[in-house]
Amino acid sequence: SLIVNGTMPNAAPTLAAGATLGGSGTITASTTVPAGATLSPGDVGAGTLNFIGNLTLDAGSNYAVDITAAATNDRIATTAGTLSANGNIVVTLAGYTPVANDSFDLANAAAISGTPTFDFSAATLSPGLQWDTSQFATTGVIMVKSAGGFDSFVSVIPNPDDRDPLDDPDGDFI
Repeated sequence: SLIVNGTMPNAAPTLAAGATLGGSGTITASTTVPAGATLSPGDVGAGTLNFIGNLTLDAGSNYAVDITAAATNDRIATTAGTLSANGNIVVTLAGYTPVANDSFDLANAAAISGTPTFDFSAATLSPGLQWDTSQFATTGVIMVKSAGGFDSFVSVIPNPDDRDPLDDPDGDFI
């Protein structure tokens, strides 16, 4: 593991499969996180790891994000460069249960490209809620939304016999 809590000037870290790059400092060179390596901002608790150059998350790499409170989460910032996100974004809820309309800024970048895969297996939401990653490619933000629709509505009804969609033919939930 390499934890950067100060400034790492003029050189990018060299990462290999199995390595972890973390901390809340600044890396002043373009950086690539290769397949099998993990980017984990923060050291103890949520933190922001800053990159002056471009940041590339190769396919098969992991960006580990801890969400610890409302609007408090790990973040990467490449405000002077671009983020190419083609790896896995692994989200973990660390002692916090999100509610509808919570948003989490995972990445600040001049531009974001790529097609990351989101892993929410350690970030299970309450019934009737779902993760929305649709804004990540433009803003770096993920949100919690109401799942909506009849299936979501009836999923919280305790008696399965009361969940028949024919009981609500007009779909107004009344």
